[in-house]
Amino acid sequence: QKIRLTAHSGRGFKLRSRKFRKDDIPDVYLKIQVGDEDVWKTSVVKNDMTPAWYEAKIFFVEDCSKVIRVEVWDHNKGKLDPDTFYGSFEVLVSKFLMAGECLDMEIIDEDGDNTGMFITMQCDLEDFGFVNDILSRKSVW
Repeated sequence: QKIRLTAHSGRGFKLRSRKFRKDDIPDVYLKIQVGDEDVWKTSVVKNDMTPAWYEAKIFFVEDCSKVIRVEVWDHNKGKLDPDTFYGSFEVLVSKFLMAGECLDMEIIDEDGDNTGMFITMQCDLEDFGFVNDILSRKSVW
């Protein structure tokens, strides 16, 4: 079964003030994984507090109980300045599909706190035979 995940956009990202250096405008990218498939990394949207990707990838899923994990990162330059982890969110494939058009998810930081930053994504069926599987598993929702 195939689903297409589309990373649309983000909002709520903030300018980071830094002493003795230029303020840091986020360079945001996402790492997305469905179940145990390989991680998909979006492109980096540079210097933007409302990043927009509009990038999509097809994933193969065995059933609708698989978890979609999205990590949100700020790309930094140089070996001495590693990328900054903003946080992540997880959602079941079934919940994502039931949402319809798009899902706006808040990023949760490493301490489990809400960040006020959001990512908008979309999940579509690529293989419509999968609909019967979802409808027959209502107990998964």
